[in-house]
Amino acid sequence: MPGTDPPHELSDGTPLASDWAPVRSIGSPERLGHLRDALATYEEDATRLSPSSSPDKEGTDSTVVEVDSAGLSDRLRRYTPASRQLSSHEFTTLVTSLVDCDAAAEYDTEASRYVQYTFAVDLGLALSCFDQWVAAAASRAAEAAREPESTDVSLVATLPPDADPVARQAVDRTSLELQTLLTGADEIVRIAAPYFDPDERIVESMVALPERGIETHLLTREVRPSHGNSDAREAISRLRDRVSASPEASFEVRDLYETGPSGQEEAIHAKAVLVDDDRCYLGSANLIETSLTSNFELGVVLEGPAVRDVVTVFDAMFRRAISV
Repeated sequence: MPGTDPPHELSDGTPLASDWAPVRSIGSPERLGHLRDALATYEEDATRLSPSSSPDKEGTDSTVVEVDSAGLSDRLRRYTPASRQLSSHEFTTLVTSLVDCDAAAEYDTEASRYVQYTFAVDLGLALSCFDQWVAAAASRAAEAAREPESTDVSLVATLPPDADPVARQAVDRTSLELQTLLTGADEIVRIAAPYFDPDERIVESMVALPERGIETHLLTREVRPSHGNSDAREAISRLRDRVSASPEASFEVRDLYETGPSGQEEAIHAKAVLVDDDRCYLGSANLIETSLTSNFELGVVLEGPAVRDVVTVFDAMFRRAISV
């Protein structure tokens, strides 16, 4: 009827849980499930109380059992390692919520601490509460899994030396951030650089990567003998000369540049430095002096799951390119 509240109960007549603190406080559906299974064992061998002890005063056929922290903890060991013993916080949260749901009542309160009380627990109502908590926690976990992880983004720039001081202080310098990225690499570095200067300090850091055992992939352009950019070929030659023979296998250069009857058909234009699949620079700056010292260049440094998408795109283009 309009204006009446819907019944707060499940389809089988069991009351809907009125306290959801275990979902917020304990959270893990697996942990709540193990606690529920531990409580269910009281059906087999627990000290039973008379139905009159049921928190549900109208209940006449309830199974009412004594539950305390030590007893529930012992039963929990059947389902979890001893290292995952029941904590005082967990027990207090559970029994407080069961009391609020009329599925438990304080039975023996002689102990000085609430966590040491013994409770009369209506097993049927309590297990129903646990089922609802487990379902809610599982739904919450599934919802969280669907939410994308966040990626940290920070702005970097190259500005002319006489640029507005306020503007210079507003962003980090591209060259310093690139140095920080390369210095912090542990396993693999991917670099997209259409143009670079072997004498730049950042390129010295690139050369040092294979020496540290870090796999290095450089994607550039017009460095194959069949292409006419002699400056680019010389730059690669000088770069390779500085990589010693022992780690040379860890340093791979590929050329992405193709021409056709009408001229250039495809080529690398992206500028990127990707470190260990979880950090990267994307921006406008080439690895040359003016781009790193006096041009106006903008870029971002990303840290987080979005970097994996950049890695996927880079690797696809690296496979497409020609090894040199």
